[in-house]
Amino acid sequence: KIGIGWVRTGEFVGFSRMENGDYVSDADYDEKFKNYKEKGLKVQWEIRPQLYDDNHYLKISRYGVPYGGTLPRNASEIRHFADYHEDIVRWLGPYVDDVEIFNEPDLANPQVGGKQWGLITIPTASALRKAAPHVTVSGPTAADEIQFLREPFADTGALDSLDTYTYHVYDWSGDFDVWNIGYVLAQNIRNFLKSYGKDDMPIWCTETGFIQQDMRQPGKQSGKKSWYSGTYPDGMPRHVAARLATLETATFAGFDVVDKWFWHVAMDFGDATEREDSFGIFNTHLETSTHDYTPYTAKPIAVAIAATNHFITENTVSKNVYGRDNPTEGVWGFHFYNPDIEKDVFVLQTQEGIEAQKAFYLGCPEVDIYDLYGNHMGKMKSDDGIYNFYASQEAYYITGNFTGFAEVEKAPAVSPVKLICEGVRSDTVTAVLQNNTENNYTIEIDKLDTLVNNGFDSKGVANISFKLPEWDYKRVYGTVKVKDADGSLVFIAPLEGEIKDPVSVTWEPVRLSDNSDTRWGIKATVKNHAQVVSIDGEVEIEAPSFVADINNVRRFENLKGDKSITYIFKLDEMIEKEFIDLEATVRLDSGYKKKYTESIDFTTAKYAYTKPVIDGVQSPGEWNSSKIGVKNPNKFSGQSKGLIDKQWSGPEDFSYSMQLMWDEEYFYFSGVVVDDIQYNAASKAAEKEWALWQGDSIQIAMSDEEEINSMLTSSFAEIGLGIE
Repeated sequence: KIGIGWVRTGEFVGFSRMENGDYVSDADYDEKFKNYKEKGLKVQWEIRPQLYDDNHYLKISRYGVPYGGTLPRNASEIRHFADYHEDIVRWLGPYVDDVEIFNEPDLANPQVGGKQWGLITIPTASALRKAAPHVTVSGPTAADEIQFLREPFADTGALDSLDTYTYHVYDWSGDFDVWNIGYVLAQNIRNFLKSYGKDDMPIWCTETGFIQQDMRQPGKQSGKKSWYSGTYPDGMPRHVAARLATLETATFAGFDVVDKWFWHVAMDFGDATEREDSFGIFNTHLETSTHDYTPYTAKPIAVAIAATNHFITENTVSKNVYGRDNPTEGVWGFHFYNPDIEKDVFVLQTQEGIEAQKAFYLGCPEVDIYDLYGNHMGKMKSDDGIYNFYASQEAYYITGNFTGFAEVEKAPAVSPVKLICEGVRSDTVTAVLQNNTENNYTIEIDKLDTLVNNGFDSKGVANISFKLPEWDYKRVYGTVKVKDADGSLVFIAPLEGEIKDPVSVTWEPVRLSDNSDTRWGIKATVKNHAQVVSIDGEVEIEAPSFVADINNVRRFENLKGDKSITYIFKLDEMIEKEFIDLEATVRLDSGYKKKYTESIDFTTAKYAYTKPVIDGVQSPGEWNSSKIGVKNPNKFSGQSKGLIDKQWSGPEDFSYSMQLMWDEEYFYFSGVVVDDIQYNAASKAAEKEWALWQGDSIQIAMSDEEEINSMLTSSFAEIGLGIE
């Protein structure tokens, strides 16, 4: 039993015509809502701001931004808006339990303002109740704490028309900010409601955490990619999502300032494929597979949610929150009493990337330890009621009959030295533990292919080697348990294998002669990321043709683990420096292949030992920097390349040469451009500073970062130069 009670859906019910004065639809949307009810769920249906065109409403873009048209602007249009949704809810009434008015209006149409949203809400809520009296109404569902929206919204009296106040936490990073999102934001909303006499108004957080697309492995499932890919560019691992779901539940339940919270799952239950890929909340089964990201295996998040809803129920009482006094540490412990199992429950977990060993006085002689998925891992015993726990992002449920709860100082019997091991597929990696006592302990490893486990040596060190699988995982997860002679747990922690690409290639410019500034090459460094496995393969430059045509494929054999080999690819004499947009491929005999697209920068700014005179004239010896330029159309890139290829007639048509220098006071730039036709796009545009680059101009980007890839970042200032 998963323990999920509600589902929130943002289906766009595409009403397309009127019959007998009512809006009707040709779509069989009711089948989707029946599916929810068959699963025993309550349904919250979300109204999104719709496109108004004086006749009917149409589907809109994400976040409610209309495709042309406007939102309701006056009393007549607002009445039309309310009547329209009254028809929807009358039709969907048997399947809907709550209607949420709006979805992030502060992001959808921030120019409208809270007052207008309030004026739309009041008659709409009344119409919804008229259509389906059993339905509760919630809103306004702003993203985060939006002061400019919520105060004017409340001043219209719109809060009186709502049963529940709803909001979203706008955090798609893959790391839940426990303090600011779980407590501060919700507490601010509670104080806001109190200021309007709504002390007892329920607060629901109807989007939190992560979205389904973050779970996908790009290219592996339906070709869909993550909406947010900063933290997990290859898709959020299932196990990480399970950890996150547990942390969010413990947070909201522990702080006890939010009455209900919804995990955001962007999917279509009416589509069988999507339903199967729903984190396992629906149609979950326990098929064994070598690929944990496929939509056909039981989802770790579903099992984790089931475990969470066993230990933290509607009847659970929040007793203590460890971490409240030091939220920046990122170590959290939520202490509950669960009358359903008649036990105290302690959920110990950290935020991403944080590990710590903590000792707590719980007062009882023994506790039971359960993992993230509710599996019983063993008992831990204590003569003095003090227990040492290893805290990480992997949640553990600690249950017992506590007689106290406090952090104390006590040295751990066992400490981790290395628990996250990097390697490649089929590689052997090693974790390390340290025994801090004279006691004899045994070590057990779950869920990993252990090769070496000789226990602790005479110095108290244990080296535990395990083999990474050949499957297409990014990480593998296991558990290391240390037990005493009686079989009681002394130490328990997650053990992880992080699987990296077997090989990588770094590219950089290299001067081939100390005595020449025109002889350059490209240095390629091939590194084997395995620990013990050797590799054979080749690296080839495929483009541009003026580099590929003069260089052969470079072959490497028996490149041992953690070793590198370097190759130099030659270039024609380079009088003027430039960027070279490189395309290359590394291939291993094992079948692995990876393409590289790199921009190799041969340009440099030299120190100005003599300050140049800025007079529009390049005097001999004044500029000591190497020239940067292009006189060959094949070396142009970017948006203008197609035009140049078609119309470029030679260097007299268009070419350039530039030089850069610097000293402690200034950055110096000199440019010589040959162009037979001068065109300044900015002179013909209303916003000149934005249009300059579209015509003949020079763009200079500057940043104070030590290293920067201008293709992947926007953290630089840009200067545009043009001639009137």
